[in-house]
Amino acid sequence: MSPPNSIPMTWLIPQYFLISIAEIMFGIAGLEFSFTQAPKCLKTVTIAGWYLSVAVGNFFVIVITQANFFRSQAYEFFLFAILIVVDMIVFTEMAVTYKITVPEPDSSEFILLNEEAIALLEPASMLAN
Repeated sequence: MSPPNSIPMTWLIPQYFLISIAEIMFGIAGLEFSFTQAPKCLKTVTIAGWYLSVAVGNFFVIVITQANFFRSQAYEFFLFAILIVVDMIVFTEMAVTYKITVPEPDSSEFILLNEEAIALLEPASMLAN
């Protein structure tokens, strides 16, 4: 019987680095998209939905990993790869059919901006009166 194969832990550093960079890029782009496309009253809800979907995904991975459905860990990784491809197809379809919305400013924001502009244009001596 041959001794088990071992890999130095330093070989994991590039993988963790790439995964971290990918997570940062995906997270920033996704949160920025959801924040800019949501109406003002739902901006916090979209951010909460984003983090809820991340939590559900992490829970899904934990359940599959701990359940030991597969004889080999390679099959488990193939399942995750297939799920990622399915997810990519769904996201591609959503991106192709999405219509970008340009939110209109609220009237309260417009009034506030106008008051600030007027205050900046008036001389300081007129404001003191």
